[in-house]
Amino acid sequence: MPIAIITNPMGMGKTLLITLYSLLASILFNDFTIYANFHLNLKNAVYNPSMFFPIKNMKRNTLILIDDIYTMRNLDSFLSLLVNWSRKLGITVLITAQRTIGMVDKTIRFVSDYLVKPKVYKNVGIVVFDILELKTGKVYRKYCKNVFFYSNLIYDTNEVVKFVSERQYIKEIVKFSDDIDDLHDNLELYTKNRALRKKIFKEIIENNPKFLINTINKKGV
Repeated sequence: MPIAIITNPMGMGKTLLITLYSLLASILFNDFTIYANFHLNLKNAVYNPSMFFPIKNMKRNTLILIDDIYTMRNLDSFLSLLVNWSRKLGITVLITAQRTIGMVDKTIRFVSDYLVKPKVYKNVGIVVFDILELKTGKVYRKYCKNVFFYSNLIYDTNEVVKFVSERQYIKEIVKFSDDIDDLHDNLELYTKNRALRKKIFKEIIENNPKFLINTINKKGV
C-alpha cells in the first residue's frame, strides 16, 4: 500500500483531502482502522497525536494520517519504520507538510510513493489535486465535489495539531503498547538514546503491571 505526501501552503486543502480519504476508506472497508494525529468523527478512527502503535497487532487494513508531519518529536525514528510497515503490513500512510517539495526532508521524499498537491476552491466546494507517481513520473489530476458537506460531518476545520509534551508521550506509549514487545518497539520510536529507553522502560514496568500480565498470557508462560 502507498505512502503519499501532500504538500502546499496553508489553506490549500491538505487536511481536507486526507479527511475525505479517511471517510471513503471507512465506507469501503468494514475491518479498517484509522490512526490520525487529529480528531475524526468516525467509529473506526483512533486519535493518536504521538504516533505510537500496538505494533504486534497492527492489521493489514490500516490507514495512518499525519497532519503537519514536522510537529512530530519522534520523526526520524518513525520514518525508519515507515517503509517496512507500508510494504510488509500493507498499511497506507498519508502525510501533510506545509512546504514545497524541495523543502521537504529527503528522507520523507525517499520513502514516499506519491506526491499530491491539492487546491481547494471554497466558493464551489471543490478540491482539485495533482498526483505525481514518484517512481514513474506520471501525473494524474483528480477532483472531489461537495467537499465541505462531507468533511464537516467528521472533522473540525479549526483544530490545530498539538505538540505533545514529554509526559504525554510516555502516557501515549503506555496507551498504545499491549505487551513488553510493543513497549520496546514504541520506546525505539520515542528515542534513539538507549540509556533513556532503559530508564523509561523500568519506570513504566514498575507502574503498569498490565505489560507483564499480557506478555505472560500471550506466551503461555
